[in-house]
Amino acid sequence: MGGDRLSGLGVADKLMDGQQVMEWLSPVTLKPEVHNAYFSEAAADRRYTAAAVLVAVAFHEVILSKNIAALRILSQ
Repeated sequence: MGGDRLSGLGVADKLMDGQQVMEWLSPVTLKPEVHNAYFSEAAADRRYTAAAVLVAVAFHEVILSKNIAALRILSQ
């Protein structure tokens, strides 16, 4: 992910758990039932949802929040 080359699933799991992973990635706030449903899936199945989560958070930061730093990192 960007120049950091972090594991997409690991980053998404931390975001979905409400953690701040990187300065430019906002944590995701979930309802308890959504949180439980996400983390009850096997890692092999979560990776598809994780990819969608990362795209959605990146879209929010770059397009909706006009975060230029996020755009620079993602374009590396």
